[in-house]
Amino acid sequence: MINEIAPGENPDWFEVVNATAAPVQLDQFVYVDKADDFVKAKPFPVMTLAPGAYYVQNVDDATSGFKLGSDEELWVYVAADHMLSDGVDWDEGAAPIGSSYARSPDLTGAFATTATPSKGAANP
Repeated sequence: MINEIAPGENPDWFEVVNATAAPVQLDQFVYVDKADDFVKAKPFPVMTLAPGAYYVQNVDDATSGFKLGSDEELWVYVAADHMLSDGVDWDEGAAPIGSSYARSPDLTGAFATTATPSKGAANP
């Protein structure tokens, strides 16, 4: 599940968290900044994400082939069948530089602008 996004940082980044009770093979998922654009989708690294664990993915032209903008979207799909796992679309100004756009409360809440990013940790 996408838990936090920080576009406009250097590099941009987003955080996913395993919200299940079982380990997840992160490399079985891909991410992209345009819904259903599987040609542009990038795989996550080969790793197991433990239940409740966070992973931060940097996003830049070299790593992902795209950056995250101030009025953007981000989607995570299962790589094998392109089934949507999670996604978020934010408006201009929702994640100004130095802040983030995060679920509040952590994991279950709606996305909102945060004054202080909590990269790789629970959101306030």
